Amino acid sequence: MSDLRYRVLDWDSQWFGIPIGRADLPKITAASAAAVDAWARRQGLKCVYVFEENGIQANESFAGFKPMDIRVEYELDPAVLAKGPSDASFSMRPDEQEAVCSLARQLFTATRFSRDAGFPPARVRELYAEWVRRDSAGCVPGCRVIRADNEIIGFVTGRTDSTDATRGSIGLLGVAEAYRGRGLGAKLLDYVCRAFVKTGVKRVTVVTQEINTAACHLYEHGGHVIARGCWYHRWYDDAGSGSRNTHGFSNPI
Repeated sequence: MSDLRYRVLDWDSQWFGIPIGRADLPKITAASAAAVDAWARRQGLKCVYVFEENGIQANESFAGFKPMDIRVEYELDPAVLAKGPSDASFSMRPDEQEAVCSLARQLFTATRFSRDAGFPPARVRELYAEWVRRDSAGCVPGCRVIRADNEIIGFVTGRTDSTDATRGSIGLLGVAEAYRGRGLGAKLLDYVCRAFVKTGVKRVTVVTQEINTAACHLYEHGGHVIARGCWYHRWYDDAGSGSRNTHGFSNPI
């Protein structure tokens, strides 16, 4: 099937060691679910991420499609959120990368991947460490950090769009559990937005989960929702053992 709403995800497949695909649907119905199933089986997939566009509430499992979370995408104005000029002291030093990766492994333990028991927990934790490495590898603005007693207690990653230098995106934002509730998420957002402004970025997108009300409130101060939808996972041939009934945040702040 050549429809771009259906695609095999090579990177995800390699990372998790199983063939994975993605389907974007206006709405999950009996007909659209059957179409996804038929495509997935033709492709020999073990798992499909199904995104229901404009969905506002994840339904109960439907024909094997298990609701994982509600995705919310914001567009931010970095000039509104930046509180001052860019400061190199906020940047992650090369010798701090492993500490940031270690924090990422600890923080992102309740995303749609870690809530799905079909994915190996160790591989899921390492996914977020790899995300840090990816966003730090020559990307602008890269990784900004907050330190306390010479330890990394929070970080945020970002990158400028490769095809439009006026646009950027925030990847991960997280604060160590012991330091939450102190406004450090807002500081990290300030730091990365300062860097975006310096490089000429006018608009920044960031994705979080609707259940993460702290992150949603943070992003609403300087932006607005541009997209919303529901993620479902569909496993085939008993490749996955289902979803854990726990809740968590994609961007712990």
